[in-house]
Amino acid sequence: AVADYWPSPSGRYLAYATAQGGSEMATLHITDTTTGQSIDEPIPHAGGGTTPASVCWDPDERGLTYVRLPDRSLFHASLWHHRFGTRPDQDTPEFGQGLTAVGEWTLSNSSDGRLAAAVVEFGDGSPVTANDFAYSMNRALSPDIGAFAASAHFGHIVGAQDVIDGKST
Repeated sequence: AVADYWPSPSGRYLAYATAQGGSEMATLHITDTTTGQSIDEPIPHAGGGTTPASVCWDPDERGLTYVRLPDRSLFHASLWHHRFGTRPDQDTPEFGQGLTAVGEWTLSNSSDGRLAAAVVEFGDGSPVTANDFAYSMNRALSPDIGAFAASAHFGHIVGAQDVIDGKST
């Protein structure tokens, strides 16, 4: 069954999540709406359990950030980046790794596709602290992680580009 869907800002692509046989585990599919052809292979573990599937598009629409769960787990979801033309096992961690076991992620793009937002709710009722936020932002911007879309998604934040470039922490 189709669990949710996300058109790209231009409408050229459609990402949609499916769940099989009553399972909560989602698989992400991407289609070129002009040809009806699939883009790349399906991306498994794209939500389910403690968090729904969710997507935000890169500004150039050549990739996207999505919610991903570890293999065979319904906990510890985080955000990963997929670039068209690559396999899902080549996707890169982008944000929230190690943040919480029960995060419920929601991703969204602005209508023009230039900005993205990620919201995480702690499913166990734990409050988000300033340290939680600082840890997540520093990890997302860290050059050690090499998050492909960090500049596109966070570059407008004062000082973020210096962290991405390794000039600041």
